[in-house]
Amino acid sequence: MKELINFSNYQFDIDQFSNVENDLPIFLKKHHLHGIELLIGYDQKTVYPQETIYSVHLPFWVTWLDVFNQKPGALESYYEGMDKRYYKHMCGGTSPEEMCQNMYMLWNNALKMQAHHAVLHACHVELEHSYTRQYTYSNMEVLRAFASLLNKTAAMYPDGEPPVTIALENLWWPGLTFIDHQETLSFMEMLEFKNWHFVLDTGHLMNAFGDITNRQEASDRLLEWIETTPTVILDRIKTLHLSYSGSATYQKESVVEGFPNDFQTLSFYEKYGKVSEHVFKIDHHQAFSSSFLQEIIDRIAPDTLVHEFLGSLEEKTAKLIKQKECLGIPILEEV
Repeated sequence: MKELINFSNYQFDIDQFSNVENDLPIFLKKHHLHGIELLIGYDQKTVYPQETIYSVHLPFWVTWLDVFNQKPGALESYYEGMDKRYYKHMCGGTSPEEMCQNMYMLWNNALKMQAHHAVLHACHVELEHSYTRQYTYSNMEVLRAFASLLNKTAAMYPDGEPPVTIALENLWWPGLTFIDHQETLSFMEMLEFKNWHFVLDTGHLMNAFGDITNRQEASDRLLEWIETTPTVILDRIKTLHLSYSGSATYQKESVVEGFPNDFQTLSFYEKYGKVSEHVFKIDHHQAFSSSFLQEIIDRIAPDTLVHEFLGSLEEKTAKLIKQKECLGIPILEEV
């Protein structure tokens, strides 16, 4: 099993190091890590040393389904007042064809960065619904459309296979949640290519449970979930994003309150900022400290474990140390 930590290709993360080319390899060696999972955009260029990049996380198209379904006025409805140049960053493009072309570009960028796999969120949510949870689309409607997008993109390659393994990650919004096993199995059957696997994000699964308030509850529910999940799904989980999120109280309160009173008067960018703050209160990305942690990892048996945290380098390091203490000190392998 390879152990990684997450960083992004954005300047605020790069600036955490005085000299990322020299300092990052030292940091990884000190903490017995094999490399990083790097969040990238549409540019494959990076200052991170190539040998430290093990996997990449592709951009998250948050709100995209009406565009893919070619619903008239979708872009204007979703992104009122937005410069058209930024559409591809929000939803992949202005049409299904453009979305597939940009997904194709992202997969090729991951290949150029020599990533072992490229992570994608199988999800769609509209900004207001992140508060109310009164969604436009069901999990299956999102998954059918996302499978179609992936299949069309894969078909652009001569052998019908992505050039890098596509790693499909769960969230707590409509799409891949891992809560309903039949939905997950149906999604698996929709994929027409073989070069893919699942990413289990433990914090996202806790958010989807919606009733986790402490680490003991989190451990119990994760073990219960493993026990009741079909083997065919568990066998497809090759990457584990490991962090703790116990936001049940906040989630319940926010659903009752709905979106902020002034929300509808805000510009899209102001709304997006509000929702980002809201998401950080749901998805904690804290260290998982539990005597059951090693058992959870052993039973899932991932090929890759990503210690996924937010915050400054100092904050991430403190969380990393806390989480790794539950696992013992691993033997560093050659990447």
